[in-house]
Amino acid sequence: MFFNSIKKTTLILSAFILVACGGGGDTSIVSPGELGSLTDPTGGGGSGGAGSNVRTGECPESPFITNGSPVAGNTVCAIQGPITSDLTLTADVMYRMLGKVDVGVDMGGDGTKSGGVSATLTIPADAVILGKVSQDYLVVNRGSKIIANGTQSKPIRFTHNTAIEGTVGELERGLWGGLVILGQAPINKCSNDVRGTAECERVVEGSNALMGGANKNDNSGKLNFVRVEYAGYEIFPGNELNGITFGGVGDATEVDFVQVHNNQDDCVEFFGGTVNVKHLICTNAGDDNLDIDWGYQGKMQFVVVKQSSDASDHVVESDNTNSDSTVGYLTEPRSRPMVTNFTFLAQGADEPLKYKEGVSGIYINGIVKNNVSQNLIESTNIETIQDGAITPKIQHHSVFMDAAGDTSPFKADTDSSGVTAAQLEASIKERASVQLDLMLQEHLQIYVQLIAQKRRDILLTLGFLPLTISEHFPLGLI
Repeated sequence: MFFNSIKKTTLILSAFILVACGGGGDTSIVSPGELGSLTDPTGGGGSGGAGSNVRTGECPESPFITNGSPVAGNTVCAIQGPITSDLTLTADVMYRMLGKVDVGVDMGGDGTKSGGVSATLTIPADAVILGKVSQDYLVVNRGSKIIANGTQSKPIRFTHNTAIEGTVGELERGLWGGLVILGQAPINKCSNDVRGTAECERVVEGSNALMGGANKNDNSGKLNFVRVEYAGYEIFPGNELNGITFGGVGDATEVDFVQVHNNQDDCVEFFGGTVNVKHLICTNAGDDNLDIDWGYQGKMQFVVVKQSSDASDHVVESDNTNSDSTVGYLTEPRSRPMVTNFTFLAQGADEPLKYKEGVSGIYINGIVKNNVSQNLIESTNIETIQDGAITPKIQHHSVFMDAAGDTSPFKADTDSSGVTAAQLEASIKERASVQLDLMLQEHLQIYVQLIAQKRRDILLTLGFLPLTISEHFPLGLI
């Protein structure tokens, strides 16, 4: 059953009620309709690919591709970077990254950097890209693109060779690097004289590549129906590759239907930028799931997170920076994700939601269910509960929360920040027009029964409930 207890359940309702085809302005939610069956990835069989047949095609002729060693009978073509001209892969073979594979050479924050080269890597539906050792990973540099267009029946799969061979362990992680996408959209971790300009750039975590610029509408390509699994190599303690890293990625980039499974570090991490993500699934990440940093101001809609009991931390870990000493952690552009229609099934070592260092955000139409006896929301730094000059503080609208045991939903790092749990609670409630500390239990019990029975038809008619629940029933996560 979805809710194990009703001892501590918090419902925060906004002044408006989001319905299946309603809402207003920037926060309107539209029903996505029904989806076909999707499942968590498994170790796979002999072919191990997204399709059912062994792949025995020929490697494309390219200066960046050589013949590799077969895996489980499949022809494997080795890709070596930097890729300095457009490259299109095929789906009749598999591909293996040889170490760090750069797409393009960094073009700088405005596309004029000396020595920069723009390239596009095109990956077709049903393609399989392998990492074999921990140093194998893909970096799409500023000014270049990845066009990865899978389909529901033929997703693109980034995975490890043992998944193809059928020998990967159920909870194995960190077997190869990950996917890094870097753009020319704004970040805020720069000094005042360059913040907001193309010169505001930083090295991304897990690599020596640069991100950042001043173009909110930057385009780094497309990720459609893409799965990244068993990745997240630790470069050194505290510096690991995420399943997918978005560094300064702009909102002209298209990200839709993406799953990250069994990553050693975070599922996805956003360093600044404005990229929007729809239909995101995070399963069994070893650390956090949605990690927000350095002024990210994009949107996420239809998000499912399912944590593992063996190794996981926060569902959301988000922070801002204090690069502007005049305002501290209210530095603009202030980190402010908008996350709508979400289901967070938590059982990590820490609180599901950690709002740090002046971060903002808008969370609409979601469920947070914690299967362990932890607080639900933790905050650090006084700026987190303050409005900034441009960006207001965190808001929750129509968010259901429940945790095992009798633990208070709110926690604050009072010793270091001066914020109390009561202040955090008051701040969250302030922007909500209605606050019910305990839902009417009969309504909650009806809702629980509908979830247990997977009655999507009825749930769709309950406009204030997360559409994610109906959208992702085929996943079998509930």
